[in-house]
Amino acid sequence: MQWKPFIAGVITIIVLLALAGGGYYFGTKQPKQTSPQSQTSEATLPEQQSQTQTTPAPQLSPVPTTTPTTTVSAGGILSFSAYSAQLPAGWEPEHDQDANTPIDRLTLTKGNYEISIYQATTGGAMCLYPGDAPFEGPSATYDVFAEIAGSGGVSYRRSGTAGDTAFTVCRMQDDGTYFLPTGFGHIQFKLPAGYDPKILAEMDAIIASLQSD
Repeated sequence: MQWKPFIAGVITIIVLLALAGGGYYFGTKQPKQTSPQSQTSEATLPEQQSQTQTTPAPQLSPVPTTTPTTTVSAGGILSFSAYSAQLPAGWEPEHDQDANTPIDRLTLTKGNYEISIYQATTGGAMCLYPGDAPFEGPSATYDVFAEIAGSGGVSYRRSGTAGDTAFTVCRMQDDGTYFLPTGFGHIQFKLPAGYDPKILAEMDAIIASLQSD
């Protein structure tokens, strides 16, 4: 019997068995590989659950209390109408009337902002704007104006000079021209330098609210 081929065959079998066993061992011990998608899902799911459990419900801010609008009444002397106006929060009225003179003045103030509505024996004037034809008679010419839609379809113009802080309110007549005083009297605005456009808008809203009593 030839031992060398036999021994060589046995050694070959042993080596093959050893390699097969090692491959099985390392294959079972190495961690399983997962796709990036499954790893992300497993990593974020506990965090999402924790956030759902620990995040408090949003708290709603309390609704601020709105100060009611104040109604003020004045006027009613000579041929002028008695009237009322709606004042936003922060505006203070002061009313003076002398039936013997006769004079009626309503002054509305908010800090350094002032509206004056004045009824007395005074003359009137046509309000003229850029592009208007000259008027033979009492008139006042203004460089700038802002339209104010009044109660009952009445139209006004807050009129003044560019860069100024004083304005006069003119009322539109049936023929489309503008005239002062209005049916409620002479209306004047006084504002501080560097005035707040929001407060000026409140002043316009007060004029828009004027209505006959």
